[in-house]
Amino acid sequence: SSSITDLIQDLQDQSHVKVVQNTLLITNIKVNRLSLQFVDKQQILNVVAPFLEVIHQKAFDEFRTIRYLYAPNLKIIGEEGLARCNSLLKIVGSNIKVIGRSALSCCFSLSFIDLKRVKIFECECFEYCDSLQCLESSCISQEIISGCPNLFMINCEKQVKGLDFDKMMYARLPNCEFDSKLKIYVSEDSQRPKSNKYNVVKEFPQIKDLQQFHQQNKKFIFNDEFILKSILVDVDPSKLNFNIRGVVLTKAHTIQKGLFKDQAQILFCQCPKLEVVGEYAFCNCQSMRTFRASSLQKIERHTFHGCESLSDISVENVISCGELCFHNCKSLVQLEFLKLQEIKSKFFTGCVSLKQIICPNLKQISNDVLTGYNDLKINICVNNSHLFTNQVIKTNFTFGKRLKFQEILIDQYYERITLQKHIITIKNLVFYNNKLNIVLKEIKK
Repeated sequence: SSSITDLIQDLQDQSHVKVVQNTLLITNIKVNRLSLQFVDKQQILNVVAPFLEVIHQKAFDEFRTIRYLYAPNLKIIGEEGLARCNSLLKIVGSNIKVIGRSALSCCFSLSFIDLKRVKIFECECFEYCDSLQCLESSCISQEIISGCPNLFMINCEKQVKGLDFDKMMYARLPNCEFDSKLKIYVSEDSQRPKSNKYNVVKEFPQIKDLQQFHQQNKKFIFNDEFILKSILVDVDPSKLNFNIRGVVLTKAHTIQKGLFKDQAQILFCQCPKLEVVGEYAFCNCQSMRTFRASSLQKIERHTFHGCESLSDISVENVISCGELCFHNCKSLVQLEFLKLQEIKSKFFTGCVSLKQIICPNLKQISNDVLTGYNDLKINICVNNSHLFTNQVIKTNFTFGKRLKFQEILIDQYYERITLQKHIITIKNLVFYNNKLNIVLKEIKK
């Protein structure tokens, strides 16, 4: 009878799960693996769960394409509850109290999560959270942060055990002895690093002050000094005395082989005149989400290998791409090549979120573009699909019309901002129209 009761409960749980285009809507207070067993993991970009309180063990395991989780009442993330959600950027919810063992393991892109109310961090909960750079929490330990190799800022008021940092730039640790290899900025009330390498800042930054995924008109005073800006044709990052978090090269036409390799704290790159990117140039830039280079024509081998967070890249004018150039770019959903004619061997190996390639002039595609990923399905939009009728291609690809997705989260939802502006414009038009009608009525009198 207990098994029947469990089955009934599972069916009830499934009735609280709905898929609307690329969004998964959950109306229950808890979710487990069985309640999501009929959901196509590859189609979900967003999860909206306004009442969700508990994510049970492995509930969202390997939902690799999820980018956004809205769960304002979420309290518990169970063991491996969100493990291997490779593209997950943001968790909205300020009531999380427990993060279970390996709960966020392999969430390579995770950058936004509110930890201020978390009381229990179980082991390896942040394992391989390579893009998590800013932490604000009531309790932190070396074991917890060991899975976040690119931490840039930490803020923790309560007493914790001694911490050692490799890349940290900002620390507020009033009750913790710590050390840092680099010279670090500390708050006035923070303890000082054992190395004695520090500067005191009167105004300690908030997390939002340090999260900037593209160059903006607004100046971020805390982040600005870590952005590499140059009007020179050539630059050498090895000669810089700071960790690079952004790259703005206004004159560069070529980026040399391996130039920014392993610069894992870079968040964005803007190079308006860039034409060629050399081999391994941005290899393992794990946190980089945007790469804007509208003049880009050539991408060489392994250029963006290991850019796990890369979500937005200018490839519309690219005519040549080397092998493995996007290897393990786990957050790419769509690429639009307007001039490319050939997709080479192992081109997209490890691109586990890729859904669509828009390539109207494509003439040739290799048979091993996605070696080892037979479960992926990618739509290719071409002008002459009949060219591929007799070509032996793995079942990963379909040749069809362009698919439309709900807005793909890069750093914020720009579609919503645009919608809000349209609403304001309409309101203003209605207001002035009413005013005009009143005036016209007065004139008629």
